[in-house]
Amino acid sequence: MCRIQSWTCGSACNSVATFEPKAAMSHVITGAGGFVGVDHATQQIVVAFRGTSNIQNILADIHVLLAKYDKSSSCGSQCEVHSGFYASYMSLRQQTRDSVLELIHKNPTYEIVVTGHSLGGAIALLAAADLQERLNNLESPSDLKLVSVYTFGAPRVGNVAFAKWPDSLLAKGAKYRITHAGDPLVIVPARTWGYAHRASEGFYMTPSNNSAVMCNDLSGQEDSTCTLAIFFRVLDDHMYYMGDTTGCKGHASLPSAAVCDAPAVGCVIFLLGVLYSLL
Repeated sequence: MCRIQSWTCGSACNSVATFEPKAAMSHVITGAGGFVGVDHATQQIVVAFRGTSNIQNILADIHVLLAKYDKSSSCGSQCEVHSGFYASYMSLRQQTRDSVLELIHKNPTYEIVVTGHSLGGAIALLAAADLQERLNNLESPSDLKLVSVYTFGAPRVGNVAFAKWPDSLLAKGAKYRITHAGDPLVIVPARTWGYAHRASEGFYMTPSNNSAVMCNDLSGQEDSTCTLAIFFRVLDDHMYYMGDTTGCKGHASLPSAAVCDAPAVGCVIFLLGVLYSLL
């Protein structure tokens, strides 16, 4: 928690100066992590999940077999999800639920926003759907709390049946799947493996992130004129989103202020992206 409170990220952090982190989620075995906080200025409860940064995360990334989603959910018996992403979220599920419900109790009128980059984006989608269903079961229709989700550079999370579910479940909240130019991670795991993306792709076409389009996609049917139209895939496009970067200091084509916790992670991510796209 102290590390989150002392973290600096330049103008990106300055733009949300009123945000207060309240709880950190982590799991020793899966290596997954995130935090929950509140921004009283925007009246939002924010749940954020970290991307790949350790060996446990890398193992989760490559655990690509599809697994049955929670049968007790409203998703249905046909829903399947990425085994590694699912295990990562399930390891944080109770911590996430408890932290969010506590903040809702203290701030009952606040909006709930879930976000994450890369692996964190995959976990964020699972979390948003889980939180919305949990809240639907707790709240009366008149008090229904809506969950919004914004993912950045997120890979495909499940099969077509699963991709359709969050689009329906989160229909009244904002939901955007942000992609950038030739980001190699947003086209994996391969569709030939049974994977599909949810809808609402917002595609930033240029490396400078200054030109965006809302794609004409549907649940499980990606727009071939957006990120799928990019032939060359480069790691930089995965590391640079919305004017900020998750890359490593010293990388020739990234801003000089970029830092990362695990220098080898970027190379592993890139190689995985290339491998998955060829299969």
